[in-house]
Amino acid sequence: MAVLSLLVQLFPRPTTLWPQNGEDVYKLCQLAFLSTPLALPFLNAVQAPFGRFSAPSRFNVNGNLGWFLMEIVSPVTFLVSFLSQPLDSVESDESSGSTLVVVAKSLVSPSLSRLSEIPVANKLLATLFVIHYFNRAVLNPLRAPRRSPMHLSVPIAAVLVNLVNGFLMGSWLGGRSPALLIPSAALDLSRKTRATQKFKSIASRLGNRPPTISAPGLLPQDSSTVLTHPLFLLGVAGWAIGFASNVYHDEILLDLRRPKADRVTKVMREDAEKDEAADSKSPSPKYGIPKGGLYKFVSYPNYLSEWLEWFSFAIAAYSLTPISPYCTQQLRDRFPLYPGEIMPISLPFPPLLTFARVLIFLTSPPALFLFMEIPPMIARAVSGHDWYQKKFGVEGDGKGGKYPKERKAVIPGLL
Repeated sequence: MAVLSLLVQLFPRPTTLWPQNGEDVYKLCQLAFLSTPLALPFLNAVQAPFGRFSAPSRFNVNGNLGWFLMEIVSPVTFLVSFLSQPLDSVESDESSGSTLVVVAKSLVSPSLSRLSEIPVANKLLATLFVIHYFNRAVLNPLRAPRRSPMHLSVPIAAVLVNLVNGFLMGSWLGGRSPALLIPSAALDLSRKTRATQKFKSIASRLGNRPPTISAPGLLPQDSSTVLTHPLFLLGVAGWAIGFASNVYHDEILLDLRRPKADRVTKVMREDAEKDEAADSKSPSPKYGIPKGGLYKFVSYPNYLSEWLEWFSFAIAAYSLTPISPYCTQQLRDRFPLYPGEIMPISLPFPPLLTFARVLIFLTSPPALFLFMEIPPMIARAVSGHDWYQKKFGVEGDGKGGKYPKERKAVIPGLL
């Protein structure tokens, strides 16, 4: 029961379904992403009509243009959110105007002056986010041969998702997300350490109010400490490996539709040279069997690479935030636990229960984005894997099948 109570207290809870301010919008967006797994049965039954699942329709749009328009939304929204004022900086009063005006002011107020307030580590993570989406929105469509038309519903749905993701991630990394209220059930006050006893003594003087962490997504200003910390470095390195792998395996897919002479990856150039019928000046068949790299093990290594990329990003973003066990007392001193109260002495930050740390991590935007994108990607990978097997046949099926029998959909040896 204690765990369930803590789950309820830490779970994002909008005060209303009609947002009254920026904080309400933020919590509603969190809740929307957390609800994504509920759509898995629908995603398994209905394939998004683009790519190999494209079908003729009067509502189709150009594939390359649609891809650009739906993906560019994420970095633009992210940068606007990243550079805007904290969500609680605009109060609702008579001078603020209508509720819509209050919400708009709290959501959109970008200023380059905000950069001076944001830690270097957060700016580095913001750069990585923009690099990913610049490649995805701009470079990928420019490199890609003509894509299959996509149904108008696809970019519309993607724009909505990218608006939410850009807003949440920009708010978290920009230090404008709502303050995090730590319920007493999340605190491990059973420890007999001096810091815990000191916290209990001061907290009791303040009526045992729950402590609050302002801007929980901000890493410490001490860049020398953060940028050299093993956990942060591990996260950034993992992001780089996942990003490079994602780009490489995407290029293999693009090479399948390029003329032999224009192929970029070595493995696909060699594959074309083995095909004596391949014309170096003619476009390749629309679809073929991708080879090389992790395609030896799975049909969708680009998805697997993206999961590694964003999991590592989440680790780096969480590494030394005030809710991390690796954030020392010295680093936590810049995060007031009781805003507005004058503390005569430094207030120790008591240890959080492990379950509380995990739950806070999973509901933070960096982890939430990964949590949101995995279900639809798994559904599409499984369907796409089945499509490959039906189109090319499976090796050893007695019908001349060509698709590797041991290749899984997206997780080597499992799925």
